[in-house]
Amino acid sequence: MFAAAVLSKYVVIVHAPVLALAVALRRPRLLVFALLPCLLLLGEYVHRHWADLKMLYEHQIKGAHAKNSTRLQILTIAAFYAGPLLLLTLGSVVMVIKRLGLTWRALRVHALLLALALPLVAVHVRSADMVSMYKHMVYPVAMLAPLGAWLLHRLSRRHLAAPLVVCAALTALGFWQTGRMERAFPDFTAMLAHLRPKLGPTTTILSEEGYVFRYAFGGGKVGGNFYEMTWFDNDGDNQRTPQDVIDAVWDGKPDYVMVHGQIMPGLAGKLREGVLPHQYRKVFEQPYVLSDVMTRLRHGKVELWKRNGAYKGQYPL
Repeated sequence: MFAAAVLSKYVVIVHAPVLALAVALRRPRLLVFALLPCLLLLGEYVHRHWADLKMLYEHQIKGAHAKNSTRLQILTIAAFYAGPLLLLTLGSVVMVIKRLGLTWRALRVHALLLALALPLVAVHVRSADMVSMYKHMVYPVAMLAPLGAWLLHRLSRRHLAAPLVVCAALTALGFWQTGRMERAFPDFTAMLAHLRPKLGPTTTILSEEGYVFRYAFGGGKVGGNFYEMTWFDNDGDNQRTPQDVIDAVWDGKPDYVMVHGQIMPGLAGKLREGVLPHQYRKVFEQPYVLSDVMTRLRHGKVELWKRNGAYKGQYPL
């Protein structure tokens, strides 16, 4: 089950040391039987997909998720999402100690869940990357929630009003945080509506945001000729560099190019200033203002460029 969880979301692997330690302390004889199947499954996957995983690390982890914040800012973000539940968790620890004393048996569940809440915060503090932090905070929140709920349950036996007020405050905070998350991405609705009637089976799009076109048009009558700038290989040398994108756009390879300046702001700036006007004309532009949930670049424009005339080179891209 843990191997399946890791394959569903790679970052879950950071919880492995905590879980292995828990097994080692609780059932030491089962440690090998717990770890071996998991290691074999993940090892086989890594062996099978090593080249792709290496490329993912080079372009995504070292590129899109490179250092973009200070450690203090990362801790502030963690406190913003997990802080309220952490306070409830610490309150539950205090209540347990008052009732049962400072014993391992009384606090072992608290210790395990608190330990499981720490790894992803530590990873982001270490990398100073805020881009995916908002969604990764679901893990510490999920670990702390049972302990916070236990405290509210115990308090409700004495006074119902206080837990209800806390739940209402947490609900209001959750709605506010969700609204900020929903404003963390540029809105592509109008751009997609403009583009939809113009797409055909052979239409090609090179985009700074590759997934939006796959989600909007994939699987329909439109072809799957959607390429993302972070994973584009123009000359077939398997390097996938920004120069590949610049060369393809200069030659006019894709029918459309979409930029918004959030994922590759430096490259988007170069394309807008001197590369796109060579073969393309701008057919759509929409300014946006974002929340600071996952970016420091809160202002920009969604731009769609269309090639002038037909491409004179060879397909496919």
